[in-house]
Order: sequence, then C-alpha cells, then structure tokens
Amino acid sequence: MVPRRGMIQAQGLRIDNMKRAAERIHRDWHDFARLRQVEALAGLYSDDAVLESPLVPAILDRASGVLRGREDILRFLQEGTRRRPNALVRWHRTGQYFTDGKTLVWEYPRETPDGDQVDILEVMEIASGSICRHRIYWGWFGCDILIKSALDKMHPIERTPQAGAVQSVTPDPPDSAQGTPAACKPPAHNAVSPYLLVRNVGKMLAFLGASFDALELSRSELPDGSVKHAEVRIDDSVVMLGERPDGREPVHCSTHVYVPDVDLAYRRALAAGASSISEPRDQPYGDRSSGVRDPEGNIWWIGTHSGHRNRHAPAAAPHTP
Repeated sequence: MVPRRGMIQAQGLRIDNMKRAAERIHRDWHDFARLRQVEALAGLYSDDAVLESPLVPAILDRASGVLRGREDILRFLQEGTRRRPNALVRWHRTGQYFTDGKTLVWEYPRETPDGDQVDILEVMEIASGSICRHRIYWGWFGCDILIKSALDKMHPIERTPQAGAVQSVTPDPPDSAQGTPAACKPPAHNAVSPYLLVRNVGKMLAFLGASFDALELSRSELPDGSVKHAEVRIDDSVVMLGERPDGREPVHCSTHVYVPDVDLAYRRALAAGASSISEPRDQPYGDRSSGVRDPEGNIWWIGTHSGHRNRHAPAAAPHTP
C-alpha cells in the first residue's frame, strides 16, 4: 500500500507542477504580448512549436496559416507586433482560464469596458513547461476585420450606411467633367484623403488606433528608422501620415470623422493623450458631436449622426476651436 500511496502522491505533485506551468504561461504570454516584448514571448514556445492563426496569411503574405518552429513564430510575432493597431486588441480578459496542466484555454472577449476588441480564443498545448502547439480562433468581429482588410487589398469597397456591409464594386466610368478615370487612384482609396505631417508617425498611429480603431495598411521606413509614409483605414476612409524633416514644425490640420459612438470615441481619444475642445452634445443639424486636439496639435471633430435634424437648422454647423 505504501508504494501505491507514494505513486499517487508523485502523480498529484506532477499534475500540480504542470498546472503551475500553465498558470505561468497564462500570465506571462498576456504580459509579454501586451508590452510588445517579442523575444520573451517567443521564448515561451518550444523549439519545434506549431502556431496556427488566420492572421498568419495576412501578416506574412503566405497561403497557410500554420507556422512551424520557434524561429518562424518569432518572425510572425515581430511583424505582427509592428503592424498591430492597439485598439483592435485592448488586452481585456476576465482572468478566467481552463487548464488540466496539458491544455490551456482562455478568451479575449469582444466586449470590453472601452469598446469592442478582436474576439479571440487561445488554445495552447503545453509540454515540459513550454507551449508546443498554439491554436488561435477568431470570432465574428475579428473575422469581419480580416475580411475587410483582404478586400481592401484586392478591390475598391463601399460600405452600406445601414448595416456596414462590404460589397465589391467595379471602377466608376470616366468622369465627363474631369475626363479622369477612377483607375487614377489605388484600390480602396477615396479621391481625397487627409495627409498628416507629424513629429512621430508611430505615436500618431497608436493614437488613431486607440481613438478610432484605425487599421494600419502600410508603412515605409527610412534606414534611420523614421517613417517616410504610412496609411491607415478608419471605417471607409484612408488617412495618410508622414514625418517632417528634422527641425521643421508639423503642419496642423482639422479633420471630421463619423463614428458609431461619439461619447466612447471622445473618451478613448482623451485616454490616448488628446485634450478636449468640446464635450459630446446633441446638435440641431442631427449630429451628436465633440472635438479634441491630438498630442501633435491636430484637431479632430468627432460625430455620430442621429438623423433628428431641426428643420430650421443649417445642414451642418461650422466647427471652430
């Protein structure tokens, strides 16, 4: 009986150790990813680990969503971290997770106190204290973003204002007034786009992501690490950004953006470093609007259209700081 009891105790101790390893990975993976500590994050995986995610083809421009080996995973994490819009993953989770020591499961739910985030289910298989297999499942909100991003790369798009649906469209015929075909502009671009000249494109990208769920489309970096040009998509519009040469002052501008929830976007902009110009309030022309000044000094007028317009009000009210 004594040897059997000893075996049971040893087995119980082994299971406890496995669960502690899973708890450590649950804590460290989240912290390393949130703080963009890519090398430490990759260190949680075994040398021959396998990672599967629908984001792999979008980030690495390959057909398969399967990565094999820590080095391949590291390249994906580096590129994904560089291009990740902070607002899409707010790193909100409930703290609940499930593990038997061999498998670890937790969720990043869509709904957070600060608005929607990419909804993800993380499933990890653990052996010898390391992640040996990692499967990432995206929910409907995240998949919708991936689909829109893929369509943006292939075709011009338009979203119906009622449901936000995405539909492929064919190029417009030549404009008889201008004599210019729609092919004169890249796919998914409007004819007019704001171009922000700022001190630090990276910080401005983070601000736009945190405030308006901006999705980074591209960036071009110079050898010294400065960003020559970057583009982000906010809903159906592209915003372009560039850095001014050293010693030259940025050019401030004023831009209006419609969002689903002006109050939430206003709070998020302030949390991202903006200063308030005007708090959200209902306007007689059918908008609920607010204004902020971003850390670079640009003005953003934020609005949500309700359609309840005072018939004596102008079509739009002038915005002045």
